[in-house]
Amino acid sequence: VAATAAGGSGFLWFTNAAAPQVFTVANGATICGLKIETGAQTVDAGATDFTIRQFSLVSGTFKSTSGNLSVGNPNSGINWTKTGGTFTHNGGTVTFIGDNATYNDSGSTTFNKFTMNIANGGLRTLFLNTGIPLVTGTFTFTDGFINTGTFELKGAVTLAAGADGGSGFLWFTNTVAPQTFTVAAGAIICGLKIETGAQTVDAGTTDFSILNFSLVS
Repeated sequence: VAATAAGGSGFLWFTNAAAPQVFTVANGATICGLKIETGAQTVDAGATDFTIRQFSLVSGTFKSTSGNLSVGNPNSGINWTKTGGTFTHNGGTVTFIGDNATYNDSGSTTFNKFTMNIANGGLRTLFLNTGIPLVTGTFTFTDGFINTGTFELKGAVTLAAGADGGSGFLWFTNTVAPQTFTVAAGAIICGLKIETGAQTVDAGTTDFSILNFSLVS
């Protein structure tokens, strides 16, 4: 996929269950939709920064880029759907940029770094419908709303002033080490759930809002 690829509403459907398919994506490319249905085979996305408009994982392994994978269209709804297979983060970052985005996962998916940055469009919302995404590295909430579901967070958490809240939850669960928690003045956090055992979550000194609060441990 060349850098001049500009996306669209269609899909590229990977279906070779007999052998790996070479997948080369130029830095800055925008792919329409990406559907992986490759049985026991792996699709390796390499190391570049690129965008996909939609994502569907049915079977096989999708080894994400070690760079930044942006998902969505800034001005229209997108879907992240996983009904089978395995998503491997490859040490990279996934950034959701699509307005009115939906996340549906029949199992569980672990992300390294995850950025929520839905700055354009009407709803500017990510709906976490099924599954609880686990983020082991840095979680960054730059802009938009998180509704209906929960992010489980093990690493550092950063919220910018553009964070707008929502009905979802950010769930802190690292019981081994403290999690860095950086919140910009004026940020609105959706729900905040703390379940960190003997560890402390330090919210700093800024003025911000949380819409729901739960302290478990």
